[in-house]
Amino acid sequence: MQLSAVQYIDAGFSGGILTMTQFLSYMNYPGNFLQGGITASIQAGSFAGSLLTGAFLADRLGRRKTILLGSLIFTIGVAISTAANVVTALVAGRVVNGLGNGCLAMMVPLYQSEIAPPKIRGRIVSLQQCCINFGILIAFWIQYGSSFLDGDKSWRLALGLQMIPTVTLHLTMYFMPESPRWLAQRDEHEKALHALARLHSDGDINDPFVQAELVEIESKIQWERQNPPPTYIEMLIGRDRRRTWLGIGVVSVGIDGHFKTSLIYFVAILAASHRHQCVSHILPFGRLLGYFETFD
Repeated sequence: MQLSAVQYIDAGFSGGILTMTQFLSYMNYPGNFLQGGITASIQAGSFAGSLLTGAFLADRLGRRKTILLGSLIFTIGVAISTAANVVTALVAGRVVNGLGNGCLAMMVPLYQSEIAPPKIRGRIVSLQQCCINFGILIAFWIQYGSSFLDGDKSWRLALGLQMIPTVTLHLTMYFMPESPRWLAQRDEHEKALHALARLHSDGDINDPFVQAELVEIESKIQWERQNPPPTYIEMLIGRDRRRTWLGIGVVSVGIDGHFKTSLIYFVAILAASHRHQCVSHILPFGRLLGYFETFD
C-alpha cells in the first residue's frame, strides 16, 4: 500500500495548497505563469525520473535498491519544498520530488508483479490503483485540515507530512527481498531461489512451488534472451510504434490526463473568482467520491 500511495499523494496536496490564502500571501501572490511552473515542475521531474529508471537504474541497481533510491530522492524533494522561502526553491524541490516520483511510478508495478504469487498477481496490481486513490484522498483531507491553521505552517505542514509515507517506504524496503526475476536475469540462481523461498515458503528452498516458479522464471528469461525486446527508438518509430503511441495517448488524454487537468483548471477557475476557501472545502469531498468509484 505504501508503494502505491506514495506515487500520487503529491497530487492531493498541490491542488489545494495553491488555493490557500496563507500560501499565496507568503509567496507574494505568484502569477499564473509561476503557479503553472509550480504545478508542472513535478511532472517534468517525473518524466526524467521514469525515463532514467526504465533505461538504466532498474536493471543495473535492481528493483529493491532502485525503490530505496527513489524514496530517498522523493523525501529530499519534499524536504526542500517544505523549507522553501521563495517560489524558485519550491519549484526546485518539486523537480527533485518528481525525480523520485517517476522512479517509484516506474518501479512499483514491476516489483509488485515480480514478487507476488501468480494466483493473486492480478489482484495486487489492481489494488495499486485503489491505493493510489487512497493516497490522494488522504492528502486532500490533510490539506483541508491544515488550511484552518494560521501562517505558513498551514501549507508547510501539508507538504512536510508527505515524508511520513516515503520514509516508511524507505525503511520497509530494507526488510524486503530483491526481485527473484532480476537475480535470475543476472544468473544469480541460488540467490533467486532463496528469495523465492523467503517470499512463498517461509525459507524452504525445496518447496515444489518455489522450484517450479524458479524453472518458469529461468525459462522465460532464456526465451527473452533469444528474442530481445525492441529498443526505445524502435518502439517510437519502428514496427511497434502503433501500440506505443496508443498507450501514450490513452495515458495523456484519458483517465490520468483528465483527472490531473480537471484538478488544475477547477482550482484555477474558482481561484479566479476569489473562492479559495471554497476550493479547499470542495476538493476533499470530491476526492472521497472518486475513491469509492474505484470499487465499482
